Amino acid sequence: MKKVFGFFAVLAMVFVTSPVFAQDTAAPAAAPAATPAASSTAPAVGGLFGKGRMMVGGNISYNSTTISPDEGDDQDTTTLKFAPFFGYFIMPNIAIIGSLSYQTDDDGGDDDMVTISLNVGARYYHAMGKFNVYGGAMLGYMSMEQGDYSLSGFGLNVHGGALYMLGPNWGVDAGLQIQYYMGSADMGGASMDLTMTSFALGYFGIQAFF
Repeated sequence: MKKVFGFFAVLAMVFVTSPVFAQDTAAPAAAPAATPAASSTAPAVGGLFGKGRMMVGGNISYNSTTISPDEGDDQDTTTLKFAPFFGYFIMPNIAIIGSLSYQTDDDGGDDDMVTISLNVGARYYHAMGKFNVYGGAMLGYMSMEQGDYSLSGFGLNVHGGALYMLGPNWGVDAGLQIQYYMGSADMGGASMDLTMTSFALGYFGIQAFF
């Protein structure tokens, strides 16, 4: 009887302890896979000309001209121009731009001719890979002075060109522009109204985007 009782006691202990033992020896649950963090170097939405992008650029030009009349001395004129600009894309492919132009013309006289112009407008870019085209228009103000001669007026600048990318965010451009100004000139106290039109073909510059 004692043997039977002892057998059932041992059997009961086995049934009681086996669930606990099984729970303790169960394989640990796998840790949840970590969610990869978003790359901080992802390109801006919209590409090179996407909304919110900014750009800077401009051009520097130097020109020397010599006029040799049949009679008299040669006349040399040297022109130096510096024209930076800044742009902000308010929507894909369309940017508002502002520019400043400073130009000096030295003809060997006592006073150089200094021309300053400020412009603001918009420009549209058409993306074509490394080779892109653009066009735009700006309204501006121009002031020109040389000695006792001065000229000032408001005008319109219409321009277009091609941009070739040399890197992910910068490239060189070439284009043409037409400028039309209406204003007044003053020379020694005498004033007159006038208009001025200029056409520039083949200007070169650089543009950077960020």
